[in-house]
Amino acid sequence: MYKFSRIFTPIIVVRLYGGLGNQLFTYAAARRLAYVNNCPLYIDTFSGFFRDKIYKRRYRLDSFRIKGKKHVLGIVIGLVKFFLGKHIENKSLEYSFYNRRLIMPEHVSYDHRLLDFKIYQSLIFEGHWQSEKYFEDIESVIRNELRFKSTIATYIEKLHKSIDISFSIAIHVRHFCRLDDLAKSNIDDYYYLKAIDYFRNKIENPTFFLFSDYPILAYNRLFNHSDNVIVVSDSFSFKDEVYELCFMSRFKYFIISNSTYSWWGAWLSEYKDKIVVAPKTKIDSGETAWGFDGLIPDDWIKI
Repeated sequence: MYKFSRIFTPIIVVRLYGGLGNQLFTYAAARRLAYVNNCPLYIDTFSGFFRDKIYKRRYRLDSFRIKGKKHVLGIVIGLVKFFLGKHIENKSLEYSFYNRRLIMPEHVSYDHRLLDFKIYQSLIFEGHWQSEKYFEDIESVIRNELRFKSTIATYIEKLHKSIDISFSIAIHVRHFCRLDDLAKSNIDDYYYLKAIDYFRNKIENPTFFLFSDYPILAYNRLFNHSDNVIVVSDSFSFKDEVYELCFMSRFKYFIISNSTYSWWGAWLSEYKDKIVVAPKTKIDSGETAWGFDGLIPDDWIKI
């Protein structure tokens, strides 16, 4: 009987898609669900990316020490979900939340039901579960798995030791919209300027390390030539966004944007007394959502 039950142990297949920050949120929530239910977690690394022609995003969690397994079964099940998506989703909604075999968010805000979900059958897990509440009860497990692999960590650690960032602030400015339409999904300058002033009043002569997809635009918007600003993309030759995220996570002080990328940069920082400033603006249209219930941890400062 024991062997029979082991053969048919339910599994979770987590479908990943979107950018690095969203992949981290989805994985962390799925990993917690697998952990508390003692289920294997298989990762579909393919179906969420093979038609991502516009942004050309790809699976990035192989840069971390995660325990979820890349497995052909995960890819096969993910592809079935991809091609039969609407049918599977509509069929799943016929069942109560706790009896579904496809688990995906019904809305962006925190949904406490996921914490009580018991797994009796194999299921597919996907979607942007963007709250630390989905995994805070196993925070140490998640932090251990989301350590950067040694090749990345060693490179950044050498850089970290070569510069003094004790009184420095990592500021991330993300541009979601066309540069001539900054008001649609991007946080306005008021937030950033207030956050910059907050740290100027708290830290004497701070240095700002500017992370941005359009760094020159961000610099011209927020700083003047008398400020002590280091534009990260100009000053360091990072290989890609993972290295940059690893570097960001070494800071103690943060001004994040309405971006899951800098959310994770701040969250992965291991300083117990770190200070994170986040925008309290609510955005529910355009290319992103922000400010919904559960997104911003209680001990972060909202401006």
